[in-house]
Formats: sequence, structure tokens, C-alpha cells
Amino acid sequence: MTLKHLGYCLMVVSLTHTAMARKHDPIVYVAGGSSRIDIHTLDPDRGILEKRGSGALRPIDDSGSFPYVARHPNGKFLYALDRLEPPHVVALAIEDQDRGLRRISRTPVGPGSPPHLHVHPSGRWLLVVHYHPGGGYVSVLPLAPDGAAGNPIKTREVGKKTHMVQADPGGNYYFIPCTNSDYIAQFRFDAESGRLEPNDPAVAPTDEGAGPRHMAFHPGGRFAYAVNETNSTVHSWRYDAATGRLSHRETVDSLPSGFDRSGNTGAHILVSPSGRFVYASNRGHDSIVIFRVDSGTGRLERVGWEQADGLIRIPRNFAIDSSGRLLLVANQDADSILIFRIGPDGRLTRIGEPVPTSEKPTFVGIFDRID
Repeated sequence: MTLKHLGYCLMVVSLTHTAMARKHDPIVYVAGGSSRIDIHTLDPDRGILEKRGSGALRPIDDSGSFPYVARHPNGKFLYALDRLEPPHVVALAIEDQDRGLRRISRTPVGPGSPPHLHVHPSGRWLLVVHYHPGGGYVSVLPLAPDGAAGNPIKTREVGKKTHMVQADPGGNYYFIPCTNSDYIAQFRFDAESGRLEPNDPAVAPTDEGAGPRHMAFHPGGRFAYAVNETNSTVHSWRYDAATGRLSHRETVDSLPSGFDRSGNTGAHILVSPSGRFVYASNRGHDSIVIFRVDSGTGRLERVGWEQADGLIRIPRNFAIDSSGRLLLVANQDADSILIFRIGPDGRLTRIGEPVPTSEKPTFVGIFDRID
């Protein structure tokens, strides 16, 4: 074999490997202050994020506010929030996992502005929270087989500043952190009818002045965690999957001692797929705080903070890939995404330089491909 032939073979092998990697690489969606959702592929082995395309959320491509995105369980549809007046839920068909999104429907929701939405595991329902200064609400929208979101079948007043709607791992119960009410509302959910009814008790109180914002369940199903926006703490809860109740709350600080608490707000929280670590984001301290989980009690032990030498800037949202190897941070005030490798001890190591994005990214989501 000549050197020229060998070089050609190596090039073919390299290109084939790249094509195979792209075929299986996760898809990353980024949304924020632009009226488009950016589509990226993520190489989990090398930690490389590559922009592949985008999809418009409005007929007119202009600026906007799109704080959250959710994917249908079948992998064929995407749902996003348009917070401009009047606010809408936008349903999109995923025509090409690497590149293409097509608008299906725009459904008004209200009253107030919607910060979060969730597709029920059955794929039949979309739940949206929305709020204005006077109160907070949750709406249940039916989803058609073609992915379109119908008008709400139910809108229920819940608490003040309803900031997230989160199903438990079984999809039988829903939880809504109410930031200005200092509690997490607890609901029973009927996947057949879409009925959402208060559980007993109807709320799980947090500390006074905590301001629960986002929450996440442990993959083992026995624990849940909430990041508190107002006082920059994290609550850990016991969870009873049979009754849908949170109990036995414990509180840990998300800030280092001495940092001015008034200059920070908690934002997002996730549990690693292994269940060994919990991560929460601080806006002001501009960090990701890392906790180790006690597998027996669910209690949290703080490991440390990652600030990426000042490159983390208002981390409103972040995501962890399904393998638990990578964590991506959306820098709202730096128009970029940072990529981190998750170590065996849960600590984060930055990979490469910040990846530029559209204006003010407020959401980053990593989704495995569905063939």
C-alpha cells in the first residue's frame, strides 16, 4: 500500500467516523432573546458544539423573549414560549433533527407571562405556568397527533409567581414552585382526562422568604430538590411517589460565606443522571454550585463552585447530557454557551472557549436523537 493510498484510507475512516458521530450525537436547542431557536449537535467525546441550523418562532423574524423549550416524548415536536404580548405557546415539527423546524400552531395562553412549560410523558398534554403581579396560574393544553397545541381545557390559579411546572418521574403528580408564595403547589394529574386537582396537602411550604423557583427529581424517585430564587438556598425533600407528597425539608446554602446575598438570585437546578450530584446556578455570584448526594438520605454536601474564571455570566439555565459526562451553561449576559466535563467527584472542567449564540440565551437543552 502506497503512502498516498494509506492517507486516502485514513481520510475515509475519519470522515466515516465523523458521519457516524453526527448520526448519533445529541441535539442541543438554544433559545433566548432572538425569535429563532438555534439547533446544534454535541460531540460528547470531544465536547464540541456545532451549530447546524435554526427555526423561526414567528412569521416575522424579529427579537423576542423565549425562555423555555420542551420536546415531545416521540421526538417529533418541539414547544416553545413566546412571551411578547399576547403570549403564546408555539408548536414546531422537527423535520430534520440537525437543521429543520416547521411551525405548526401558535396558541395564546394567559393571563400573564409564561416562564415554563412541560410535556406530559404520555405526549397528550402540555402544561404551562404563567403569572402577572396579581397572581400565578397553570394551564393544561391538549396535544393533537400532528403536534398542534389546542386551547387550554383548564386554567387554574395557583399562587404568586408560578415559575415552573414539573411532573414526578411517574407522571402521576405535578409540582409548581410559587416564588412569591414560598411554597411548592402539589397536584394530582389524570393522564386520561387532563384533570389537574390539588393534592392533600395542596402545598409544601418552603422557608419564609426563600422564593422557590425551579425543582428537579432524583432519578431514584425518593428525593426532590428546589433552588430558591430569593434567599439563594437549595431545599432537599423526601418524596413519596405513592401519595405525591414532598416532606422532611432540609436547607443548604448555594453561596459561599461572605458573599452579599442581596446581589444574587438562584435560577436553575438539575440532578445528574447517576443521582450522585446536584447542580444549581447562581446569578450574581455567577456560578454553578455543586453538591454531593447522600444515596441513603438524599441530603446534600456542598463540593464547591465553578465560575470558569469569570466566564460564567448570569447562568439562567444549564443542561446535563444523558450520559452525565457534560454540562452546558447558557450565559444570558455573554451571548454564549460554556461546555464543561463532569468529573468523577462532580466537579466541572471547562472544555474550549465560549461558543457564541444568538442574543441572551435563556434556555439550553440537550436531547438524545430518536430514530
